[in-house]
Amino acid sequence: MPFRFNGGLKLNGHKSATADVPIRRAAIPPMLYVPLQQHIGRRLTPRVSTGQQVAAGELLASCDGYVGAPIHAPVAATVTGVVERAVAARGAPRQQCIALATSADAAWPGSIASEAETVAAVPAAQMLAAIESCGVLGLGGAGFPTHVKVREGLHRAVDTLIINGAECEPYITCDNRLLQERAAEIAHGAHMLARLVNAHRTIVALEEDMTAAAAAIRPWCEQLGLTLEMVPAIYPVGGEKQLTRVLLGREIPRGSLPIHIGVLVQNVATAAAVYRAVAHGGKLVSRVVTIAGDVASPGNFDTLIGTPVRAVLAQAGGRFEDDLQVWCGGSMMGTPLDDLDAPVTKTTNALLVLPRAPARVPLPCIRCGACVDVCPASLQPQALLDAAVALESEALRKLHLFDCIECGCCDYVCPSTIPLAATYHRAKVHLEEARVAQLASVAVRDRHQRRQARLAQGRDVLVEELITPPAAGDELRDALAAAVARARQRKPDDGAGTI
Repeated sequence: MPFRFNGGLKLNGHKSATADVPIRRAAIPPMLYVPLQQHIGRRLTPRVSTGQQVAAGELLASCDGYVGAPIHAPVAATVTGVVERAVAARGAPRQQCIALATSADAAWPGSIASEAETVAAVPAAQMLAAIESCGVLGLGGAGFPTHVKVREGLHRAVDTLIINGAECEPYITCDNRLLQERAAEIAHGAHMLARLVNAHRTIVALEEDMTAAAAAIRPWCEQLGLTLEMVPAIYPVGGEKQLTRVLLGREIPRGSLPIHIGVLVQNVATAAAVYRAVAHGGKLVSRVVTIAGDVASPGNFDTLIGTPVRAVLAQAGGRFEDDLQVWCGGSMMGTPLDDLDAPVTKTTNALLVLPRAPARVPLPCIRCGACVDVCPASLQPQALLDAAVALESEALRKLHLFDCIECGCCDYVCPSTIPLAATYHRAKVHLEEARVAQLASVAVRDRHQRRQARLAQGRDVLVEELITPPAAGDELRDALAAAVARARQRKPDDGAGTI
């Protein structure tokens, strides 16, 4: 490729144990816990009640707002209530989950054939409605509702659609296996997305070492007019901004997204989900999860949303000793997961069982500059660290904190073992909480001012009616006017009431 992004690392992929193993279906557990908040956007409202019997694919929860994606029952089950538990997502947040007791005869959703002729004439409005109603969202990590991202693309001049298959983080191969086994679905989904946003060209981007995946999807790219590009296997080339830079040579301005320069980026798993939603009405009720590390049978498992992590790991022969740590996500950007009853979500792409790292005491920064050299966002990690520790809001904004993608490259090379990415993440949370608090304060102030204005308006109307009552005689009118005048002259502390 003629272009490259700043920084990055050449890492050991640790992918050989799973990249060549066919996808397996994880067993249906006796209980599923489907989180209400699996996407960026509004929290969902349950549409079912305790004790209700639900069929596979039946709506469980939705929202009335613009940014939201509904959730559905993965299999036939009985709703047992709403419970709170940690979920297998970045940061392992606690979420409200709809608990489902699966039926004894529950079966996996039927397989879907890839038939090009079934999607050729579907109108754009119908495609978009199917994507929204089936709960499709970005499966590459962020979890942004796909129909919203597409609609934003419609409002801007999108010239290039990038289907991101650059699976750059160590251990993770779920997209690689999808490309090898469901290439037709990915290609047709990409073709649909290109039609929706009127993209002039569509690029399917894979890393240069994904030769089997490239061989599987190349014929479909040729058939549907897509361009297949191989990019260097340098972490984190799969980041939206980094991939756009490598493929197109375009620099995305700070604080902006690819969509702002006419580029729409979607993950390969998202493209496959789009195809299934549009062509077959397939709800997004499962996803492929890489299980790797210290497990007896590593591989990729098609897993129902809401399946407890413990159940999936057990099928891969995972051990649960104290010397091991389960991670949600890859070894660079993943999150330690201590609660193994946490359910898999739509954005859970990997579960790793790795040796528990010894505790390290961070040393003072020696200003070596190694973090600057590897930062793919061209930031100043040292200055950011100082501002993040002190929670200096203005300095953090000037240093472009929110351009940090928390890839962990700086952590990887830091000789002082400073947890830089985690420190930046906490600073982001602090700034976001401060922003939300400020918005809430402004909203309270505005409500108070509107109330005061309404009260003042009502008081003026009342005074006017008292001064000039209908059909009142001169003597009564004069008496009322005098009473109002005396009321206006009273001091606030004289114990008198107000009108």
